[in-house]
Amino acid sequence: PFLKNLDDLSYPAYHLVDISKYRPSPHHVIRRPSVTMMVARGCPFKCTFCYVPYLFEGTYRTRSVDHVIGEIKQLIEKHGVKEIQFMDDLFGANKRWLEQFLDKIIEEKIDITWSCLTRIDVMDWELAKKMKKAGCWCIFFGMESLDQEVLNAIDKRQTVEQIENAIKACKKVGIQIRANFILGSPTETPEKARKMIKKLCRLNPDYVKFNVMTPYPGTIIYEQVVKEGKWGKLIEEYDEDKLTNHEVVFIPFGYKNAEEILEMRKYAFRKYYFRPRYVLSRVGKIRTWYDVKRNFRGLKLKSKRY
Repeated sequence: PFLKNLDDLSYPAYHLVDISKYRPSPHHVIRRPSVTMMVARGCPFKCTFCYVPYLFEGTYRTRSVDHVIGEIKQLIEKHGVKEIQFMDDLFGANKRWLEQFLDKIIEEKIDITWSCLTRIDVMDWELAKKMKKAGCWCIFFGMESLDQEVLNAIDKRQTVEQIENAIKACKKVGIQIRANFILGSPTETPEKARKMIKKLCRLNPDYVKFNVMTPYPGTIIYEQVVKEGKWGKLIEEYDEDKLTNHEVVFIPFGYKNAEEILEMRKYAFRKYYFRPRYVLSRVGKIRTWYDVKRNFRGLKLKSKRY
């Protein structure tokens, strides 16, 4: 059975590793040394493509604020940690918990920068302002699409307007935005995808990730496709080795074949990242020598791949 009280778990044995040797990917942190941390388990939402509700049987459990703050203080005092990446599937789903966490960070003047993954519909300007004050510099949003029909088909329970407002709120207070999008989703067509990418360029988040729709066994969309014949079809070579979010295993009715989806993914990356406006916006955010190095590393990786 699942552990009901996550505070019963001891803190990770950080003394057994040299944290300074861990090198994060470009653009994931702004200060080092850094570590990752989990605050909660599960997610209360049920997006059709997501395996998390299946994995955690629809439960959502959170460590107490004091337990998390205690670990952060230990990391700072004993290991010199300056930044934390909160890797919860959904950080701050409990807004009361999040407010208490932010208050503690601010009141105790804890010197830590951090990033997290959360949903669009929990974000507003007041919350973004408070998160920024508490040390948050970047938020990873699962936006998935800028087409309302697609969002409804995957049961995302958010609107395009909410996405736009969240981006504006974060930009207003100076929080960087990482955005995840899924190409090849139910009801999507190449025309819709190109229109979405054009709009995304206008909104201009700091980083964008384009995955392809991957129906994992056990997810709602997998059942819809396999048992109901809904949305599209799985490829004949569908197997576990291809469930990477980068290889096409599902072809929605709006696309001809897997090659068309992969070409759209390449188009999306090129269209977004090779814009003069994007390049200038990234240059404008460079403040330190570490920023120079991490941007250069990121540019090399992107150029090699695309």
